[in-house]
Amino acid sequence: MTKISDELGAIRTSLTTIGTGIASLDSQIQTLKTQLASGDSTLSADDQAALDAIASTSASLATTANAAVDLAQPAAPADPAATGDGPATGDQSSAASAAGS
Repeated sequence: MTKISDELGAIRTSLTTIGTGIASLDSQIQTLKTQLASGDSTLSADDQAALDAIASTSASLATTANAAVDLAQPAAPADPAATGDGPATGDQSSAASAAGS
């Protein structure tokens, strides 16, 4: 692997770890909500709003982390013929140019 691929792999691993941590946080938040709902505890409106904001922020972070992991995926090497950066298979224009020189 190239140095860039190695570094992308390390970044992808770090982002995956972050995503896993966020998923764990989401699970803990859901557990807390369930415990509060099933117990005799009642949150004040301010506390409920704070808990809802934390849950929303955590969900947003999870989405962002997953998108970042996807962006860190190495791209497949481009086919020069398909991108126009090189002669296509069977392209005789380069051979004709060379013969005409």
